[in-house]
Amino acid sequence: MGYTKNLKDITMKHELINLPYSYDALEPLMSKETLEFHHDKHHQTYVTKLNELIVGTKYETMTLEEIINSADGAIFNNAAQVYNHDIFFLGLTNKGTKLSQELSDLITASFDSVEQFKAEFITKATTHFGSGWVWLVIDEKGTLSIESYIKCTNTFSEWELSTYGSRCLGTCILY
Repeated sequence: MGYTKNLKDITMKHELINLPYSYDALEPLMSKETLEFHHDKHHQTYVTKLNELIVGTKYETMTLEEIINSADGAIFNNAAQVYNHDIFFLGLTNKGTKLSQELSDLITASFDSVEQFKAEFITKATTHFGSGWVWLVIDEKGTLSIESYIKCTNTFSEWELSTYGSRCLGTCILY
């Protein structure tokens, strides 16, 4: 008979993502100091707090996405901020800003032009009241939209992905 571990003994420790670039890679658009603070202190705080909050709860064995879909209060807030920041940091690059033809075609089909998309994204971000996130999402039909959410709410927590099929292509944090 093989060994089986009791499922209630399994815990999940969420970890701060490793950046796929150096801290100075985004200069002059984002300084090394800003990136170090935002990733190593701000983002790390959400990860640490989430791990503290889930000890001894049903969330202790859940993935980040499962927590976001089922939690509320401080556990939801910290899990959603970890998720949001993961996507934010992984979406940054120092390799230029040339769009792929596929993304350019999707943007043009959804917003009439790349310039119109930029204008709408900037307007959505600059008219957002308070802190939050602006997301570029794609639905199951391949249509893009720009969504704005307050605080830590995100496309993952706002929609049942299995029902609507929407998924995030990128995000911008708003303070």
